[in-house]
Amino acid sequence: MINYDAERPTNNSTAAHVLRTLPSHSVEHRATVRAIRATARRALMLEAEAAEHETELELLVTAACPSCSTDPASASSLLRSS
Repeated sequence: MINYDAERPTNNSTAAHVLRTLPSHSVEHRATVRAIRATARRALMLEAEAAEHETELELLVTAACPSCSTDPASASSLLRSS
């Protein structure tokens, strides 16, 4: 079993080195690395999608309540009236 906490990478090149697989690695290690890579790809994709949604939400809020972006009190009163 590999202790991943033992070598915490401090930069991306070190992290990439830890996530390399070789035929000599165990099946469990290779599967874990593949799962970590897939999860990282999903996280990056979701982060980009969230940024797109945030931009769209800002446009919608500004269109619905132009003063909400400059006056937080009007935003809270809008929420209470709903």
